[in-house]
Amino acid sequence: GWTVTGMYESWVPKLVDALYKREPDSNVIVVDWLIRAQQHYPVSAAYT
Repeated sequence: GWTVTGMYESWVPKLVDALYKREPDSNVIVVDWLIRAQQHYPVSAAYT
């Protein structure tokens, strides 16, 4: 999921849990983009 602020939202762990229950053999990756989400886009894009 994506948020405007880049904050780790309270629904993220619930989503991860639901995904594992539905697809137990899947890989779920959660990334903390807080620092880059708060920067001007070209600056953040330069780090990708």
